[in-house]
Amino acid sequence: MKRKIKSFNKVIGLIICLLVFSSVGVYASPNNNQPVDAESFVDYFNIDESYLYEEVSNSSSNNINNYRYITFNRGINRYITPTFSSQRYLVGEGTPNTEVGIMVYTIESGTVNENQIIFQKIGASGLFNQTVYFDAIGDNYVLIAVKKDGDVVYRNHIVNRKAEETKNRLEVLNITLFD
Repeated sequence: MKRKIKSFNKVIGLIICLLVFSSVGVYASPNNNQPVDAESFVDYFNIDESYLYEEVSNSSSNNINNYRYITFNRGINRYITPTFSSQRYLVGEGTPNTEVGIMVYTIESGTVNENQIIFQKIGASGLFNQTVYFDAIGDNYVLIAVKKDGDVVYRNHIVNRKAEETKNRLEVLNITLFD
Protein backbone atom coordinates (compact mmCIF):
# COMPACT_ATOMS: atom_id res chain seq x y z
CA MET A 1 0.00 0.00 0.00
CA LYS A 2 2.86 2.40 0.83
CA ARG A 3 4.33 1.70 -2.60
CA LYS A 4 1.10 2.77 -4.33
CA ILE A 5 0.98 5.98 -2.28
CA LYS A 6 4.61 6.80 -3.19
CA SER A 7 3.90 6.13 -6.87
CA PHE A 8 0.75 8.27 -6.68
CA ASN A 9 2.70 11.09 -4.99
CA LYS A 10 5.32 10.99 -7.76
CA VAL A 11 2.64 11.30 -10.45
CA ILE A 12 0.95 14.18 -8.61
CA GLY A 13 4.34 15.86 -8.11
CA LEU A 14 5.13 15.51 -11.82
CA ILE A 15 1.77 17.01 -12.80
CA ILE A 16 2.27 19.93 -10.39
CA CYS A 17 5.76 20.57 -11.81
CA LEU A 18 4.39 20.59 -15.36
CA LEU A 19 1.69 23.06 -14.40
CA VAL A 20 4.05 25.33 -12.48
CA PHE A 21 6.84 25.42 -15.05
CA SER A 22 4.73 25.66 -18.19
CA SER A 23 3.69 29.11 -19.34
CA VAL A 24 0.22 29.95 -20.44
CA GLY A 25 -0.37 32.85 -22.81
CA VAL A 26 -2.87 34.27 -25.24
CA TYR A 27 -1.33 34.76 -28.63
CA ALA A 28 -2.52 35.50 -32.10
CA SER A 29 -3.39 32.27 -33.79
CA PRO A 30 -2.09 31.09 -37.16
CA ASN A 31 -4.55 30.08 -39.86
CA ASN A 32 -3.94 26.95 -41.90
CA ASN A 33 -5.56 28.57 -44.95
CA GLN A 34 -3.11 31.46 -45.01
CA PRO A 35 -2.06 32.89 -48.36
CA VAL A 36 1.38 31.85 -49.56
CA ASP A 37 1.83 33.97 -52.69
CA ALA A 38 0.49 37.16 -54.28
CA GLU A 39 -2.27 35.37 -56.17
CA SER A 40 -3.66 33.54 -53.14
CA PHE A 41 -3.29 36.73 -51.04
CA VAL A 42 -5.50 38.83 -53.34
CA ASP A 43 -7.94 35.92 -53.73
CA TYR A 44 -8.23 35.38 -49.98
CA PHE A 45 -8.90 39.06 -49.27
CA ASN A 46 -11.02 39.47 -52.43
CA ILE A 47 -8.78 42.22 -53.86
CA ASP A 48 -8.78 42.93 -57.59
CA GLU A 49 -5.26 42.14 -58.83
CA SER A 50 -5.12 45.44 -60.72
CA TYR A 51 -5.08 47.20 -57.31
CA LEU A 52 -1.48 46.00 -56.86
CA TYR A 53 -0.44 48.27 -59.74
CA GLU A 54 -2.45 51.37 -58.80
CA GLU A 55 -0.58 54.57 -58.03
CA VAL A 56 -0.12 55.38 -54.35
CA SER A 57 -0.08 59.01 -53.19
CA ASN A 58 0.15 60.80 -49.86
CA SER A 59 -3.47 61.88 -49.85
CA SER A 60 -4.66 63.73 -46.77
CA SER A 61 -6.50 60.91 -45.04
CA ASN A 62 -7.01 61.46 -41.33
CA ASN A 63 -7.64 57.78 -40.69
CA ILE A 64 -4.61 56.25 -42.39
CA ASN A 65 -3.94 54.01 -39.35
CA ASN A 66 -7.55 52.90 -38.90
CA TYR A 67 -8.58 49.77 -40.78
CA ARG A 68 -12.03 49.52 -39.15
CA TYR A 69 -11.15 46.38 -37.12
CA ILE A 70 -7.55 47.29 -36.25
CA THR A 71 -5.78 50.55 -35.56
CA PHE A 72 -2.03 50.69 -36.04
CA ASN A 73 -0.23 52.63 -33.32
CA ARG A 74 3.22 52.31 -34.83
CA GLY A 75 4.79 51.60 -38.20
CA ILE A 76 2.35 53.14 -40.66
CA ASN A 77 1.71 56.87 -40.66
CA ARG A 78 1.87 57.88 -44.35
CA TYR A 79 1.10 56.28 -47.68
CA ILE A 80 4.59 56.98 -49.03
CA THR A 81 7.50 56.87 -46.61
CA PRO A 82 11.25 57.16 -47.29
CA THR A 83 13.60 55.20 -45.03
CA PHE A 84 17.12 53.85 -44.73
CA SER A 85 15.95 50.95 -42.59
CA SER A 86 15.46 47.45 -43.94
CA GLN A 87 12.61 46.74 -41.54
CA ARG A 88 9.69 48.31 -39.75
CA TYR A 89 7.62 47.19 -36.76
CA LEU A 90 3.87 47.33 -37.17
CA VAL A 91 2.04 47.49 -33.87
CA GLY A 92 -1.69 47.80 -33.40
CA GLU A 93 -4.80 46.95 -31.46
CA GLY A 94 -7.82 45.27 -32.97
CA THR A 95 -10.90 43.18 -32.57
CA PRO A 96 -10.24 39.52 -31.69
CA ASN A 97 -10.59 37.05 -34.59
CA THR A 98 -9.76 39.75 -37.15
CA GLU A 99 -7.52 38.42 -39.90
CA VAL A 100 -4.67 40.73 -40.88
CA GLY A 101 -2.62 40.14 -44.00
CA ILE A 102 0.45 42.09 -45.06
CA MET A 103 2.15 41.58 -48.39
CA VAL A 104 5.43 43.33 -49.17
CA TYR A 105 6.19 43.31 -52.87
CA THR A 106 8.04 45.08 -55.65
CA ILE A 107 7.07 45.65 -59.25
CA GLU A 108 9.72 44.97 -61.87
CA SER A 109 8.96 45.10 -65.60
CA GLY A 110 5.23 44.94 -64.86
CA THR A 111 5.56 41.83 -62.69
CA VAL A 112 4.65 41.61 -58.99
CA ASN A 113 7.41 39.98 -56.93
CA GLU A 114 6.26 39.22 -53.41
CA ASN A 115 9.06 39.52 -50.85
CA GLN A 116 7.12 38.75 -47.69
CA ILE A 117 3.62 37.63 -46.81
CA ILE A 118 2.42 37.87 -43.22
CA PHE A 119 -0.87 36.47 -42.06
CA GLN A 120 -2.07 36.77 -38.48
CA LYS A 121 -5.39 36.33 -36.75
CA ILE A 122 -5.74 38.70 -33.82
CA GLY A 123 -6.10 36.76 -30.60
CA ALA A 124 -8.06 37.40 -27.43
CA SER A 125 -5.59 40.07 -26.27
CA GLY A 126 -6.45 42.23 -29.29
CA LEU A 127 -2.77 43.00 -29.88
CA PHE A 128 -0.97 42.89 -33.21
CA ASN A 129 2.81 43.06 -33.64
CA GLN A 130 4.76 42.08 -36.75
CA THR A 131 8.07 42.97 -38.35
CA VAL A 132 7.98 43.86 -42.03
CA TYR A 133 11.19 43.57 -44.06
CA PHE A 134 12.19 45.60 -47.11
CA ASP A 135 14.64 43.62 -49.22
CA ALA A 136 14.69 45.95 -52.21
CA ILE A 137 16.32 49.35 -52.54
CA GLY A 138 13.65 51.66 -53.95
CA ASP A 139 9.89 51.23 -53.78
CA ASN A 140 8.62 48.43 -51.54
CA TYR A 141 4.84 48.17 -51.73
CA VAL A 142 3.12 47.22 -48.48
CA LEU A 143 -0.44 46.00 -48.96
CA ILE A 144 -2.33 45.71 -45.68
CA ALA A 145 -5.63 43.82 -45.77
CA VAL A 146 -7.97 43.28 -42.83
CA LYS A 147 -10.87 40.81 -42.84
CA LYS A 148 -13.58 40.33 -40.23
CA ASP A 149 -16.76 38.31 -40.82
CA GLY A 150 -16.40 38.65 -44.60
CA ASP A 151 -15.89 42.44 -44.51
CA VAL A 152 -12.52 43.46 -46.00
CA VAL A 153 -10.59 46.75 -45.71
CA TYR A 154 -7.28 47.17 -47.55
CA ARG A 155 -4.80 49.89 -48.45
CA ASN A 156 -1.50 50.05 -50.25
CA HIS A 157 1.55 51.92 -48.97
CA ILE A 158 5.03 52.48 -50.38
CA VAL A 159 8.16 52.38 -48.29
CA ASN A 160 10.98 53.79 -50.38
CA ARG A 161 14.16 52.29 -49.02
CA LYS A 162 17.20 54.42 -49.74
CA ALA A 163 20.66 52.97 -50.29
CA GLU A 164 23.14 52.89 -47.41
CA GLU A 165 25.60 54.86 -49.58
CA THR A 166 23.12 57.74 -49.71
CA LYS A 167 22.92 57.77 -45.94
CA ASN A 168 26.71 57.77 -45.63
CA ARG A 169 27.03 60.67 -48.10
CA LEU A 170 24.43 62.69 -46.21
CA GLU A 171 26.19 62.11 -42.90
CA VAL A 172 29.46 63.62 -44.17
CA LEU A 173 27.86 66.38 -46.23
CA ASN A 174 29.23 69.80 -45.29
CA ILE A 175 26.75 72.63 -45.81
CA THR A 176 27.78 76.27 -45.67
CA LEU A 177 24.93 78.74 -45.28
CA PHE A 178 26.92 82.00 -45.12
CA ASP A 179 30.26 83.03 -46.56
